[in-house]
Amino acid sequence: MIVAAKGAAEAIAELCHLSDEDRARERSAADEMAREGMRVLGMAKASVPVDSARPDTPRGFQFEYLGLIGIADLLRPAVPEAVKECQTAGIRVVMITGDYPQTACAIAFSANLKAGDVVTGSDLE
Repeated sequence: MIVAAKGAAEAIAELCHLSDEDRARERSAADEMAREGMRVLGMAKASVPVDSARPDTPRGFQFEYLGLIGIADLLRPAVPEAVKECQTAGIRVVMITGDYPQTACAIAFSANLKAGDVVTGSDLE
């Protein structure tokens, strides 16, 4: 049986027990993809005999790191102009997203939003 995992690049790197050097390389690649506006997911797999006992948590599998997938989710063509109209009318426009910070910055730039403070979920905690 093949077990697949996908998720935030750093979470998949942890799940696969990557070395610090490999994590740094993975983080650099994810950052580069995110700066291009891609949503980045890490991918991993594990093989388990069908008749064997299954671990209680995903951390119990011996995952093999497969790499990163970048997904382009382009803005609708009307968004940049709509943002400009709001700003001209004195409306402060902000973007809230669960995307990777570099992805959020690239998308904000495409939408005519000025790069400002980026606050992550861990920052809010």
